Amino acid sequence: MQQSNGQVSSQQGGFVSTPGVLPPGSRPGNTTRARIIALIAVVVLVGGGWLLSRVVGNGHSDKFADAAKVGDCVEKSGSGDAVVLKVVSCSSSKAAYKVAIQAPVDGRCPDGLSEYEESRRSVVTTRLCLMPAGH
Repeated sequence: MQQSNGQVSSQQGGFVSTPGVLPPGSRPGNTTRARIIALIAVVVLVGGGWLLSRVVGNGHSDKFADAAKVGDCVEKSGSGDAVVLKVVSCSSSKAAYKVAIQAPVDGRCPDGLSEYEESRRSVVTTRLCLMPAGH
């Protein structure tokens, strides 16, 4: 194409290739930044879903022995080494025991109370002293 000043231009529609200048929308780092934002969004969504499922779950929040406090009632399921205690309302017919003492993991329960302990890797992590719920 010849310009009015007699010089020939190599411009053929579209973009003019100028060294060091990128076409619009192609700044370096845009794809990396977008991938990082997408990864963060996925992590937040997955984490939020997991947290929601733990809190809401099946309509009630399951609390097990490690969350039991003095005065809480618990139901017992399983037997032998597979006993599991779950916190329930003291007015529930499932309430078998009431937590009398949260014993130190290296301590023992006083006579007359049932002892429940949980261990992880052979280390006691929870010890509860229990009395009958007494509906």
